[in-house]
Amino acid sequence: MGAAEWIALGSAVVALLAGGFAFWQALSARRQAAATEQQVSLMQRQIDAEMTARDEAAGPTFKVENAVIFYDGQRFATASLTMTSGTPLSLVKVRVRGAEVEGLVPFSGSHDRLDEKEFTHLSEGGRIEITAMMDYNAATPANLTVDLECFEEGERQRKWIRSCTASATERPEVMGTWR
Repeated sequence: MGAAEWIALGSAVVALLAGGFAFWQALSARRQAAATEQQVSLMQRQIDAEMTARDEAAGPTFKVENAVIFYDGQRFATASLTMTSGTPLSLVKVRVRGAEVEGLVPFSGSHDRLDEKEFTHLSEGGRIEITAMMDYNAATPANLTVDLECFEEGERQRKWIRSCTASATERPEVMGTWR
């Protein structure tokens, strides 16, 4: 073999090594791209989770007060809900449930059952008064769960689902004064 043949063979070996190195670099770049995509996906999930947590924390909280059960031709329960914190709401849809709850009514003494009751423009400190028809033989205290679907006022219009549970007790009887 002459010098020209050795040079050609050496060039071929160098070309093969360069091709192998380029192939190895391409595989490495592909693996790095896949790893980067996984990192971006993980970061996006973390950002989404943080945004969800932030939105949830900005949502309303409610406190149930004055839950009483009484008889007015039928057993009824009333409760006051106060919005204790959160952003102003444009709409709140209220539903009630419980083992002895027959449904919402517009006012005590009414037998017109409602699937839900809507309240508009509620902000911190605002109150919602609800009345529910109960089973005739409802035991006291009666557990009443109030489910609230809340819609934010303004541009974002976020939505929150909240539930409050109250233990409605008998309304104290008012005794007359005898003279």
